[in-house]
Amino acid sequence: MNYLRGGALLTLAVLLSSFFTSTGHVKAAGFDCRYAKSHVEKLICANPELSRFDSQLKDLFVEVQNETSGHDGETGALIDPIGDEQRQWRETVRDRCPDVSCLRKAYTARIRQVKEKWADSVQ
Repeated sequence: MNYLRGGALLTLAVLLSSFFTSTGHVKAAGFDCRYAKSHVEKLICANPELSRFDSQLKDLFVEVQNETSGHDGETGALIDPIGDEQRQWRETVRDRCPDVSCLRKAYTARIRQVKEKWADSVQ
């Protein structure tokens, strides 16, 4: 009886493991790949290296944003300098890339730029 129960548990473990492995690539760092619409988003989701770059950039972005965003003391306006910069980079650089090679270069340069420009905000 214990042998059958152990076999059933092993089978369940294998099934769950394969389920989580097959769904593990659904999320790239900055967005959920199930909702990828643009050519660039689909390239990122299909390429593990680009997905890692996206994840690394997202982590850097969050670190910097946590240190630099806030509200203006006089006007109460939201201050998010890296948010504005990141949106501009995404629209004018990343989203204009036609292929993986271009995206690789864009992410590498952007990660380096964020680390250099926002060095005081990242660990």
